[in-house]
Amino acid sequence: MPYTRRRWRALRCLVAAGLTLVTVSCADLDGREVRSDAARAMLDQRAVAPTVEALNAFAADLHRQLALRGGNVAVSPYAVAISLAQARLGAAGPTRDELDRLLHTGPGRGLDDGLNTLRSELAQRNGERASDVRWGSIELRAAGSLWVQLDTDPRSSLLDDLARYYETGLHSADFRSNPDRARRIIDRWADSATGGQVTQILPKGSISEFTRFVVPSVASLRAPWKTRFDPQRTRLAPFTTVDGRTVEVPTMSTTSTSGFAMGRGPGWEALAVPYLGDELAMILVVPDQGAFDAVEQSLDGEALGRVIDSLRSANVELEMPRFHVAGTIELEPALVALGLRSAFAEGADFSGITGDEQLSISRAVHQTVVGADEQGTNGDAVTVLRPSPASPPAVAPRTVRVDRAFLFLVVDRDTRLVLQMGRVVDPSG
Repeated sequence: MPYTRRRWRALRCLVAAGLTLVTVSCADLDGREVRSDAARAMLDQRAVAPTVEALNAFAADLHRQLALRGGNVAVSPYAVAISLAQARLGAAGPTRDELDRLLHTGPGRGLDDGLNTLRSELAQRNGERASDVRWGSIELRAAGSLWVQLDTDPRSSLLDDLARYYETGLHSADFRSNPDRARRIIDRWADSATGGQVTQILPKGSISEFTRFVVPSVASLRAPWKTRFDPQRTRLAPFTTVDGRTVEVPTMSTTSTSGFAMGRGPGWEALAVPYLGDELAMILVVPDQGAFDAVEQSLDGEALGRVIDSLRSANVELEMPRFHVAGTIELEPALVALGLRSAFAEGADFSGITGDEQLSISRAVHQTVVGADEQGTNGDAVTVLRPSPASPPAVAPRTVRVDRAFLFLVVDRDTRLVLQMGRVVDPSG
């Protein structure tokens, strides 16, 4: 249950007075959220374009670092940015400077205004969508939060900014007295924030009595394709993994005459596969044979922009593997490698959060759930309104086979924001 600043202070005063009933309540089996009643900031469309540019540059940076782990990877850079932007509100000195560089922002660049406006725009992507032949629902979720020790006294300025730009407050749990219960409380937040798609973000034993500041972020997408993949056409087909092995994986097929788009650049081919409603799309970036590592490590914000700009409407006969990628990512190594060093160290400066004690980030964890099957992403059901037209397209479709390691982006087509990003180097894994 959220608490306003006034109610939080009253609670602390009652606890100090030694009232047993309130002391038990303050132990709080479900955590607390203390929130300001400050009004939400005005939407600012001028801040959207520079914020998208900054977030996409951060997306590319983060993906390149996470890719060094090897294997399949999925991340929502947008959700991670939400958490880091909230932490940035309470940062000062070198820690604030590092967060600015990490997020490609700085004073006067409108990051908080941009994120506030983007949240409003992306909320409109949720809901029922229909084409001539299909009906279904889009459910896009991305969330970040800040968690501190239960008895931390937050600064009013932080609470006001969290309310104005992110419509949230400061969360707390009792790490000191019951770390595993605190871990489960954060897991329940992740479960709620993703509609049940992420049920555990913190492994058992990952929180201790010394934990004081946790920065989790989660994201998920449920969305049907605009043009479905016919399950009867799915078959086992060879796929070349990033290390050159050949595996047999379930491979889907579809033919589209509208909504798909193709592009090409140095060493890669890209294909946009739209979700129902045409507002969101999954962009598959398929490097040329033997060029995967070079293409992946060359991706920066400008390169992502070139991929999106290259896309042109196309009739496509597409074959692609089913895949599903999920798992908790410990972000600290990647963020430190990208220059966020002081935030995790004893010299961190988060004095804008509280004056009670010096905080440094104990854990920065993230989980994205993303995949593709015949119906769409993460198995959302759709209703078939009528059969797809059987007549052949006026222009013969081009056959595209995604039969080797590839990258994927889930993009909001209107704003060009990269919502999710990843690599599939072995769908059988």
